[in-house]
Amino acid sequence: MENKIDEELFNEFFDAMLERMREKQKVYGDSWKDCTKLHLKNRLIDKFDDWYSTMRRNLTLPDKKQLDETKLLVDIANFAMMIWLRHKKQFKER
Repeated sequence: MENKIDEELFNEFFDAMLERMREKQKVYGDSWKDCTKLHLKNRLIDKFDDWYSTMRRNLTLPDKKQLDETKLLVDIANFAMMIWLRHKKQFKER
């Protein structure tokens, strides 16, 4: 049996990432392109910590009282993408 990536789900996640990037771009512009990679890595850790705390809290609550984790997960993915792009650019220029 062949393992295939479900492109529809991948595209749905990509759309969520793009929508969130556009929201944040209104506030921060393209500052991620010029800030230090360390800053991006620290923000990734911060977002992961935020998600982890929310996820742990949600484990103790009934479904109706849980907080939505989706934006935090998309933020984590976006920071990972920003770091990946910066590394890719750095090593391409060598």
